[in-house]
Amino acid sequence: MKTKIGIFGGTFDPIHKGHLKALDNFIKRVSPEKTLVIPAGIPPHKSESATPIEDRINMLRAAVRGFDNVEICLYEAEKQEKCYSVDTLRYLHETYPDCDFVMFVGSDMLMSFDRWYKAEEIAKMTSLAVFSRNGDDIEALKGKIEELKEKICLNAEVFTDEPTEISSTEIREAVQKGTALDLILPETEAYIKSKGLYGAEKTFDKDSVLEVLKTRLTPKRFAHVLGVAETAENYAKLYGTDPAKAEIAGLLHDCTKDYSYKIQLKILEDYGVQTRLEDRKEPIIHSITAPISAKYDFGIDDEEILNALRYHTTGRAEMTLLDKIIYVADFTEPTRNYSDVNFYREKAENNLDEALFLGMKWIIRDKIDNDKFLHPDSIKMFNSLLGIL
Repeated sequence: MKTKIGIFGGTFDPIHKGHLKALDNFIKRVSPEKTLVIPAGIPPHKSESATPIEDRINMLRAAVRGFDNVEICLYEAEKQEKCYSVDTLRYLHETYPDCDFVMFVGSDMLMSFDRWYKAEEIAKMTSLAVFSRNGDDIEALKGKIEELKEKICLNAEVFTDEPTEISSTEIREAVQKGTALDLILPETEAYIKSKGLYGAEKTFDKDSVLEVLKTRLTPKRFAHVLGVAETAENYAKLYGTDPAKAEIAGLLHDCTKDYSYKIQLKILEDYGVQTRLEDRKEPIIHSITAPISAKYDFGIDDEEILNALRYHTTGRAEMTLLDKIIYVADFTEPTRNYSDVNFYREKAENNLDEALFLGMKWIIRDKIDNDKFLHPDSIKMFNSLLGIL
């Protein structure tokens, strides 16, 4: 039996809750083994989007990450010219030979299907899953399917799930007006504001980020990141570096830690990040995926912040002040309750380097005593700090 692959395309400018509900309904009703979400580059029926394709893809990746067996296909996005559905289907048949395809379409798309470019060839390469936009056009859709079946041998089925009517234009206008954006996910709103898309003021939107973290992390982990952010901000003020950067790094340092190992590996694959074997260890991998998420999900492009996330678990030789602050805040924040925590907190408020060195020795000793993996960057950190104290 052939593998069934679902096709879910769109401009996604930006991805919104209507898209996500439609995708969920499509997967539940059609039951494909794999679903390809295909962002359009320059769609033939629309003018070119003013939003950079990289931004649309970043928002899309973050929004669909929770779906099982869903992949982003960049064939259309990477083309430098208008792309027709027939071109995409030819590519998919070459890429996935001996598979059956079923394409999501809305009711308006079906009603104009016989005017699509090379509609007859398309009908030979895929079936259609037609979802009504308003629920009261079912008979008209069924009639059109019968017409197209006779005319071009189209195979299609109508589904009657309740639609969610959301316009991307409406969302873009809401962004420009600064009104509430309850039609998109918090991560999408955070990204839009971090990049200043659609006329939004360019800013780090802490409220949206916190909403994302609440859904990603366990309550205990969420309380921990709030504690690290607060502690890091205080250390930054005490030791003379940017408190805003410290707070952002504290909030995001564990932003991928509660993802499954499978999803973390998928993040590395999606963004083409090559890693050493020791970086893919399960206790370590979140320190590799956290800066990826910070950059591509939340729009953080400050290298100092990204490096602080990257090395908050292992440390490294020649750590920056922000690196040190996040590393120390991680084991001294208010929710930590191990026996010597007050000793380390006192050290951190008086001599950050001493707290860093003593805390690192304690962490390394614990790993050795309990036969845990010790990352080579931690060894380099130890040797580097020997020259400071």
